[in-house]
Formats: sequence, C-alpha cells, structure tokens
Amino acid sequence: MGEVPRPQWPYRTFGDVRRPIGEDQTVSADLPVMDALERMGRENVMQLAVADNGRFEGIISRSDVVGFIAMRGGLERGGAGHDEVQQPVESRP
Repeated sequence: MGEVPRPQWPYRTFGDVRRPIGEDQTVSADLPVMDALERMGRENVMQLAVADNGRFEGIISRSDVVGFIAMRGGLERGGAGHDEVQQPVESRP
C-alpha cells in the first residue's frame, strides 16, 4: 500500500495492491524449518509462500518459526533432517 496515496486506500482492492510471489519468496513444503528461517533472513522477508508440486499450500512467517522453536525448546542445527531437539542448558549461578 506504500505506493498508493493514503486517501485512495478505502477504494483499493486486494487485486490493486497485491504483488506476485516470485520463486525467491517460495519454498517447498518439505524444506526444513531452520532452512526457511535462514532464507527469510537472507532474502530480508518476513514470510514465504509454501508450495507443494507447484500448488500453493500456505504462508510461513518468521513468527511461525520462532513460535515453533519456542514450543520445541530450541532446535539444534546439524544433521540432514534438522529435527533434533536441543536440550535446554541449565543456568548456573
């Protein structure tokens, strides 16, 4: 909406302001979560479209990934699957 003057906002439709999703903003449904997060950082985007066999499946956002990591207790990088849960480190005085 940044390119549309504010007084025109109430009269614009989604079709007027949408941007097509490029391949650089699309990931496959089987991409590991941490790889998606790294890609968002590299591309400087807050979300990516998820596609499976060329079919749109949904959107994944940075906040989705952060919530997933928090729920799982943190993920450890490494290994092919990137799905091993890292055990929390106990704090010591």
